[in-house]
Amino acid sequence: MTGTEPEGVLRQRVEGWAELDTTGSLTAATALLDRLVQHPLNGAAWRRWVYDRAGVRTLTPGLRQVLTRVCATTMATRYPRSALIRLHRLAASEPEGQEATRALLDHVRDDAQALHHLLHRLSRRLDAPDRYPSDLDLFLAVAADRSLLARTVTANGLSCWRSVFRRAEPERWRPAAAPLLGPEAAADTLRSLIGAAGRNHATLNALYLTAVEAGPPAHADRVLRLICEARSPRPPRPKEETAP
Repeated sequence: MTGTEPEGVLRQRVEGWAELDTTGSLTAATALLDRLVQHPLNGAAWRRWVYDRAGVRTLTPGLRQVLTRVCATTMATRYPRSALIRLHRLAASEPEGQEATRALLDHVRDDAQALHHLLHRLSRRLDAPDRYPSDLDLFLAVAADRSLLARTVTANGLSCWRSVFRRAEPERWRPAAAPLLGPEAAADTLRSLIGAAGRNHATLNALYLTAVEAGPPAHADRVLRLICEARSPRPPRPKEETAP
């Protein structure tokens, strides 16, 4: 079929089987699409089709499941960067449920390079005019995963934290950020997160309150000192003396 049937017929088969939404029909649709995205001549066109469909919010549940399965298995193995982008679009466009988001987190949890690419992608998109409304929640889902949280204290991750601090109420981000503000946190980690907050009083206050809840008074005092250091104006550099 993949070598002889017209593209329109194959597309109808994938979509038709997916829309039946039975165990057998979903298996058949997934198996066919698996073959199509790997086709030596037409695979690139089918991968583009998956990309286009992944961003549609009105997909049927069956087709969304088929696309997620193909991206999370075959494409994740053979075309990992393409799989990441398509899983991101699926996660961003799913109206309810978390299947695509779970698949995306599984993908980046198993591949440090994929996590780097996702954080870079989110850091560019979170403040962009065409951002996905769910990107902020997606970053917080990454941060809420204890196996991924430490890796958000990187250049791209801190860029995402800055966007989160600007756009979200503390109640949304405090549960994810709390482990980074605990007594075991390194001073560099605390300084980085405080630096991402900038001079926003409400955010700095929320960071301090999170530290208060996370550990003993000595730890809260340490965080408060770091916040005061970050807010203190730096003295001007002395002018270098020059020969007359």
